[in-house]
Amino acid sequence: MKNIITFISILMISSILYSQDANSQIPSNKNRSNSIYLQNFIIIPTLNYDRVIPLNEDVGIIPKIGIGVAFTSMPVFDVSFYVKNGKHSIEVGAGYWDFEGSVINGNYRYIGNRGLLIKAGLHYIPGEEAAPIIAIGYSF
Repeated sequence: MKNIITFISILMISSILYSQDANSQIPSNKNRSNSIYLQNFIIIPTLNYDRVIPLNEDVGIIPKIGIGVAFTSMPVFDVSFYVKNGKHSIEVGAGYWDFEGSVINGNYRYIGNRGLLIKAGLHYIPGEEAAPIIAIGYSF
C-alpha cells in the first residue's frame, strides 16, 4: 500500500511539472493581428489602432485608423502593404492625415514576444520633405 501511494505521488508531481513545462512550449511569436500605439509625426503625436490582414504567411495589408492631437483632434487613415520575416516586417503604404493631407509612408515594424511594438520609418507628404516617424505600443 505504501508503494502504491508513493508511485501515485510521484506520478502526480511529474504530471504537474510536465504541465508547467508544456505552457512554456507555446510559440512566443504567435500571430498578433491588432496593435495600439503612440506615434510621433514631426511634433504632432497620434494614437493609432491597426489590424494586420494576412494575405498569406509572409505578406498582408494593414489598415490603420488614428487620431492626431495638436490644437484639436484630427483623424488619421492609412493602408499599408507589409512583408514579414518572423518578428520583423517592412511596411509601405499611403493614407490621409487631416492635418497634412495625403501621406506616403515606409516603416520598419518589430513585434516582440510579449507584444511590444516598435515602429520607425519615414512619412513623405507630396510637395514637402520626408519626416521621420517613431512609434511604440502593444500588439495583441
